[in-house]
Amino acid sequence: MHTPSSSPWPAVIVVAVINLAGGAILTWHYNINLNLRVGLIFMSIILLTWFYDMYKEMNTGGHNSVSSVNVRFAMVLFIASEVLFFAGFFWGYFHSCWKPEEANGAWATEEYGVVVMNPLGLPLQNTLILLGSGVCCTLAHENLLRGKYSKAGFYIYITVGLGAFFVACQAVEYISSGFSGNTSSYGTLFFLLTGFHGLHVFIGASLLILAMIRLGGSNFSEEKHVYLEAAAWYWHFVDVVWLGLYLFIYWYG
Repeated sequence: MHTPSSSPWPAVIVVAVINLAGGAILTWHYNINLNLRVGLIFMSIILLTWFYDMYKEMNTGGHNSVSSVNVRFAMVLFIASEVLFFAGFFWGYFHSCWKPEEANGAWATEEYGVVVMNPLGLPLQNTLILLGSGVCCTLAHENLLRGKYSKAGFYIYITVGLGAFFVACQAVEYISSGFSGNTSSYGTLFFLLTGFHGLHVFIGASLLILAMIRLGGSNFSEEKHVYLEAAAWYWHFVDVVWLGLYLFIYWYG
């Protein structure tokens, strides 16, 4: 039985998340973004330190088969919590769409200056980019299982590159959208859903970059690669969420 060493990071990160949420509220309502910036920096430092501690544990033999099962189970629970996170926003989206009178009638109408973007344009391109990145992520895992480490690293690199390209295209879409988060209920939920999804793409890409670094340092093998496996699960979750966004935000909207 493996008992992990005590760590302050789970408790500290709760404080960081609360600060981050409060900063987001202040930014949204009062355009005061200092707390948000501090929260993002604080969160990034904590996550990097936490990952470094886990990295040291793995390299010093602190993890065994029981630890691998625990990590997989923890990632499943984390992804389940993320599903519920997005489910709340989708619930708000459909409620405002089906009952616009409860949102002051401000849905996606030309009266409020909101024109839903053509789903066959940039949104379709973004969808193909993310689906392609999911295929590359799967190929990276498959090549690692076969002991082809250089090919696995190459496909991780391509996956991260496609993720970065997706975020860049998302920024172009925001600039060309012609409406803002304060324009209507659709505008608010559009930027909330796609913005949080973009943040998750960034997080997934960060996890894969760390996996690529560890792969280059010979920290993975055909039998021991639970970190890469968990990162791949997260990336596929990001892909599935985007498919829901594409269908409901762009087509149904």
